[in-house]
Order: sequence, then C-alpha cells, then structure tokens
Amino acid sequence: MGHFSLQGQSAALPSAQ
Repeated sequence: MGHFSLQGQSAALPSAQ
C-alpha cells in the first residue's frame, strides 16, 4: 500500500490534471 494516493485521489492531484 503505497500508491493508494494515485488510485484513491488521482483527481485531487494536480499531476493527474
């Protein structure tokens, strides 16, 4: 469990947008 940030709140990350 380390990439939960990308799978959980990928939309909240500016990198994803």
